[in-house]
Amino acid sequence: ARLPPMTFIPLESIKASRIDERVRNFGGTCKPVIDCIQFDQSVEVAIRYAVGNTLVCDKMAEAKTIAFGEKDGNRHKVVTVDGSCILKNGCIQGGQATMERKAKRWDEHKYEEKKRARDKLVQELGGMGDLASLKTKELDLNSKIAAADAAINSNGADMSAAQRRIETSSREMDGIAAQIKAAQPELKEVNARIAVLTKKRAD
Repeated sequence: ARLPPMTFIPLESIKASRIDERVRNFGGTCKPVIDCIQFDQSVEVAIRYAVGNTLVCDKMAEAKTIAFGEKDGNRHKVVTVDGSCILKNGCIQGGQATMERKAKRWDEHKYEEKKRARDKLVQELGGMGDLASLKTKELDLNSKIAAADAAINSNGADMSAAQRRIETSSREMDGIAAQIKAAQPELKEVNARIAVLTKKRAD
């Protein structure tokens, strides 16, 4: 397999600054990342070059306090144990928040797929005449999907519960589709009989 481009820096040419000792006195769970890494002293300069003065904290609240300079008036690059990274410019990358945003986008995508499937079934129902019982079920499903839509878009909504409701509605829609398919021969037969009776009356 072909390897991607890589950068190699000779140890003898690396220039890396020393850790600012003041950051070791911030207290709490804050500590320099380099203090959390076990490495051979022969490659210390490479480790300092790689991680610089980056700090690590357990929680995001503490990380923000340090990153935004509330401890010493200087901004710092800080990471948290869940993978979040606060850059010196204030941008936050990775971590649980990013995962939740991706999960939400996935849920919205799946919901749109289910909504399109529902719309297709509604269109099919509209062309089959007066099937009152199926229409009633379709309206009920419409209400359930609308409720799931509201749950997904409202603040603090339980995404997993909304997903379960959508999946349940999807299964019910599959059942309705099967009923529609099964009813089609009978509906054709009824329409044929009506046509025969209409013709006889005309004669």
